[in-house]
Amino acid sequence: MISKILSVAFVPLLTLILTNEGNGIYNAGYQIYAFIYVIANQGAPVAISKLVAGQLANGKPADAKHTFELALRFMLALGIVLTAATFLLARPAAKAIGYASADLTIMALAPTMLFTCLASAYRGYFQGRKNMSPTAVSQVLEQIVHGVFAIAGAYAMRSYGAGVAAAAGLAGEEAATVSLMYASMGATFGTSFGAAVSWGYLYLIYRRSKPEIRLEAAGSERTLSTRDIYMSLLKLVIPISLGAALVNTANLVDLINVKARLLAAGFSEKDATSLYGILTTHWQKIINIPLALVTAMSVAIIPQISAAASTGDRRLMRVKMRYAYNIVWSLTIPAAVGMAVLADPLLTALYPTTVQPTSVVMMQIGTAAVLLIALVNIQTAILQALGRVYVAPITMASALVIKIVINYFLCADPKIHVIGAVISTIICYVLAAAVNQYFVRRYAPSCGRGIFKLFGLRCLAAAVMGAVTYGAYALLNRFLGGGYFFTVVKLAVPAIIGAAVYFGMLAALNLMKKRKEISCP
Repeated sequence: MISKILSVAFVPLLTLILTNEGNGIYNAGYQIYAFIYVIANQGAPVAISKLVAGQLANGKPADAKHTFELALRFMLALGIVLTAATFLLARPAAKAIGYASADLTIMALAPTMLFTCLASAYRGYFQGRKNMSPTAVSQVLEQIVHGVFAIAGAYAMRSYGAGVAAAAGLAGEEAATVSLMYASMGATFGTSFGAAVSWGYLYLIYRRSKPEIRLEAAGSERTLSTRDIYMSLLKLVIPISLGAALVNTANLVDLINVKARLLAAGFSEKDATSLYGILTTHWQKIINIPLALVTAMSVAIIPQISAAASTGDRRLMRVKMRYAYNIVWSLTIPAAVGMAVLADPLLTALYPTTVQPTSVVMMQIGTAAVLLIALVNIQTAILQALGRVYVAPITMASALVIKIVINYFLCADPKIHVIGAVISTIICYVLAAAVNQYFVRRYAPSCGRGIFKLFGLRCLAAAVMGAVTYGAYALLNRFLGGGYFFTVVKLAVPAIIGAAVYFGMLAALNLMKKRKEISCP
């Protein structure tokens, strides 16, 4: 959660350098990187953690150590291949998605592939050992380095790009676009440096733990061959990566589909790129903050459910699954309501020079996606832990078809334009969540008891919180001015009041009682 907050903290400063148009270029390139990253890295730590957790639970530390070593070799080779492929295919990929100006951004992101592949192997191993600290610390370090070098890189490269444009005899919008292309490339320096530092930290922690791991493994014999381990890894990695890729494909659909439909609606190239920048920066990055903790929890819950399944402890499986749903309700419902009510001061405080009326409407409508995306992530994690690894990918693929169709029509309407992408995302995840829940109830029927009663009670608490928060904001907005300081006050004070009301409602509804059988993963 801290790492995700840090990842967003530098975005307002970066936006001052890039502008909405530059954000469009930067995020277009970043989405290509993110899609490749998800395919290569999302499944690996989950698969490694699941295998290692099961092997350790069954008293086979030698197999756990061997599994990690083989996975690390595989991820090293994969990282080298992806780094080369990303760099060489950057230009045709940028042209294919309709953002030719993003080619430099994609090229600059290529080295990140190697470092993230290596880091994902270490994270999976530590998670399988139920040691989440190395992952958490490495992510915080990554985001701190990312923020510093992204801002510095964007600032330096924008000046350099202006010089390149001047040397080429360009002026006006053409010169500005060239300058923003280089600024976007500079912003990606932070991603590469951050990933390198993250991997370096994980490597050092593993080296420090290596004597203990060797001693632990020496007390048992290896029972699995290299082929058996690779086959087990691939059986998990492929469907998990496919499912993660399909979830991330929603953003890729917007990347490819939205700009084309905005151009069809009559927007200029610059305005279409700027609107895409607003979509990705003013909405997607903000809703990712509350999603971060839920995503981290979904990663952590898989080895725990897997370990319980491998030992046949059905009661523990049920407790962990119910806990996962409870976390979703607890975090995302108040977050969605709060961001919707305070959308105007929130976006104005974060992006004082680039916020648009479209940004506010987008946030007010789109906060529902926080709950839905988090729910789908948790459902996917539970189904994977139960061994039903292909259910969520198939569900998501079907929902994405609906999203593409809705994008096609809504984004081409000049009155709706980029907000259509938000609406289609909500509908997409409603469908995916409904189908996933059917299969969760089918394969683990006992875990659903009482889940939606908790949902209803937390909705009630959040509704009261929302009403009080809005009242406090409306009152302050009536008497305070419109300067930046007052904007922050109009954001912070109602948020604090709202949080107090929410926790008060939880206490009144008896939703804060401790349960000894439930522990945070």
